[in-house]
Amino acid sequence: MIYFNNQFVTNEQFIVHADNRAFKYGDAVFESLLVIHQEAPLLTYALARLKKGMALLGMEIPESWNADFFKPLIAQLCKYKDFDECRCKITVWRSGAGLYLPQTNTPALLIEVFALSNPVLEPLPSIKL
Repeated sequence: MIYFNNQFVTNEQFIVHADNRAFKYGDAVFESLLVIHQEAPLLTYALARLKKGMALLGMEIPESWNADFFKPLIAQLCKYKDFDECRCKITVWRSGAGLYLPQTNTPALLIEVFALSNPVLEPLPSIKL
C-alpha cells in the first residue's frame, strides 16, 4: 500500500507513465525519514527541506502540506503494513508532461514506507566489569 495523489493504492495499481517528468528528466525531490512508533519525529525538518527543493524547482507548494497533513497518512501506511518502526520516503514531482518547460507546476505526491533492515532501538550489549 502506498499513498499517491490523495488516495491509497497498491503498488500494482501505481503506474509511472512514459511522460513522467521525474522519470524522464529527474524533475523531482524526495525526503526519507525514520518512523518510530508510527510517528516521524523529524517530519517538520524533512518537510522544510522538501518544500525548499520544490521552491528551487519552481513547483507549487500546496498550503495543506504541513505536518498535520502528513502525520495521519504516514501512520495509516504503517498500520496497513504492520510497521511500528520503518523508513518513510516522500517523493514529489511535477505533474504532466512538457519538454524543457513543464506544462504545469502542480506537484504529484507519493508516500511509501519500508521495513528497516536493522531495528532502531537495539538493546545495548552487556558489559562485564
